[in-house]
Amino acid sequence: MNGLIVRVFVLAVLPVVTLLAGGMVMDRWSGRVNLGTTGDARPLYLRWQGYDADAVKAHWEAIGAEAGLGAERSFLKIDLFFPFLYGGVLAACIGVAWHLLGRAAPLPWLLLPVLLGCIADWVENSVQLGQLGHFLADPETVNASWVRVASVATQCKLGLLFAAYAVVAVLGVQIYRKG
Repeated sequence: MNGLIVRVFVLAVLPVVTLLAGGMVMDRWSGRVNLGTTGDARPLYLRWQGYDADAVKAHWEAIGAEAGLGAERSFLKIDLFFPFLYGGVLAACIGVAWHLLGRAAPLPWLLLPVLLGCIADWVENSVQLGQLGHFLADPETVNASWVRVASVATQCKLGLLFAAYAVVAVLGVQIYRKG
């Protein structure tokens, strides 16, 4: 029974630790960890309600200075690869749980929120990176339509990744109940 509890705990906690630790590492590598928190410095990638072009400009103006926006650009570039890491860990945990449950459900359906969440994350980062280039050239050239695409991608990513973590939790409970 103790081994079962450990397995379920690892399956549930590993994806969360990967996400949180990865975010901290990306902050350090990009230099974002040194940014101040004046103005609207709340990260765009955590905005459940989305954002518009004015909010993006306000966010990047709050980061300010060339060094701060350089760190933001570095973060976005690194974050293009991060979905492969956390998505891979999430998919592996779902796959292991699926195997432990005797392959009771179609695996592709269980993995769909992970795949779609990672695609949405990549779209979000790609569009923000492109729009940051426009902002650096002239803040008035930030395109509201592309920002809306990034905003919808952010909202989809957050919802889909919540669903993927819920799949892990439900599978973990089923493994525990199965004993």
